[in-house]
Amino acid sequence: MTSEQQAQSNMRGITFMLIAMCFFIVGDAVTKAVGARLPVGEVIFLRSLSATLVLLPFVAGIHPLRMLRESYSRPMLIRNIGEVGGSLLFVSSLVRIPIANATAIMQTTPLMITAAAALFLAEPVGWRRWTATIVGFLGALLIIRPTSPDFSWWYLPAILAIGCVTMRDLGTRYIDKAVPTKLIAFLTFVLTGAGGLLLGLTESWSLPSPIDAARLAATGVVHTIGASCMVIALRSGGEIATIIPFRYSIVLWSILIGYVFWGELPHPTSILGILIVVGAGLYTVHREQVRRRSAA
Repeated sequence: MTSEQQAQSNMRGITFMLIAMCFFIVGDAVTKAVGARLPVGEVIFLRSLSATLVLLPFVAGIHPLRMLRESYSRPMLIRNIGEVGGSLLFVSSLVRIPIANATAIMQTTPLMITAAAALFLAEPVGWRRWTATIVGFLGALLIIRPTSPDFSWWYLPAILAIGCVTMRDLGTRYIDKAVPTKLIAFLTFVLTGAGGLLLGLTESWSLPSPIDAARLAATGVVHTIGASCMVIALRSGGEIATIIPFRYSIVLWSILIGYVFWGELPHPTSILGILIVVGAGLYTVHREQVRRRSAA
């Protein structure tokens, strides 16, 4: 690949990564708005139902038994448990804490993946990445500000969601590459919707207004498009170290949306924490690429 072709691939990857983050934050913002009026389980169920219906035509030709036989394995089970748990926990926090803080906390996920890969998968992690991971988690504490008067225990589900999303991403690494991405996504949304139904057993559901129902249907479509754009970005042929940092653009979007629609501005201490989390994440990506080049 020539330098010009590499530059074009990088730009394509960056563009789709930015689009993906934009779609994700729009979906989260609508979820937060509707979640102020509807129970969390109902919100997750309706959003997942919409995404399932969007993906249904793409998997309609696969026999159900064959679908389960070919796709289900231990890695897929780990991924689905992580996805369902992460969705339920994150949305529970999202509807009750500032959207910028919830989004920024979730950006510690790559740091948690680094730590989990070292502890449970025996992947080599040097002292620099361990230091970046620890610093990133300290940044998350600054975002949460547990000793402040306005601290909320609803930050706890977001913290637990990080562990679930880490489980999801580590499980995804080991899913057989022959299993189509669209099938993985379809089964994920089906089980997430089922998780919403189970949570609904502890809630009192009500019939959503036509506007709220339309909004939740739109979030399913929006998240599906966002996930597709992210896959395109990562498969664009561009350099991962160049593309991945643009995932942190979602933090800027979340601050802007939080201010425009809810009048939320992060506390100065939280802003410092956000900068630390993003900086630690970027440094971890950089060190991972350095390690891979050295190994090669």
